[in-house]
Amino acid sequence: IVRIRAACEHLKKTDESVADIAYKCGFVTNSTFNRNFRQIMGVSPMQWRAKPENYERRLLKYEIHSEEGW
Repeated sequence: IVRIRAACEHLKKTDESVADIAYKCGFVTNSTFNRNFRQIMGVSPMQWRAKPENYERRLLKYEIHSEEGW
C-alpha cells in the first residue's frame, strides 16, 4: 500500500512515465506494478492518472497497522 500511495502521488504531481514511477517506487517490472496497482486501486495507473480524484478514496479504505510479535 505504501508504494502504491507513493506512486499515486507521482502520477498526480508529475508527467513522468508510468515505467519511471514504477521504478522509483520500488517495482522491478512494469507488469508487477500494474498488477498491484490495479488490485489495490481497481483501475490501471493510466486510468487513475486521468481522473485521480475519483479513485483517491480507495486508499482510505485500507488500514495499515502493526502488531507486536511473538
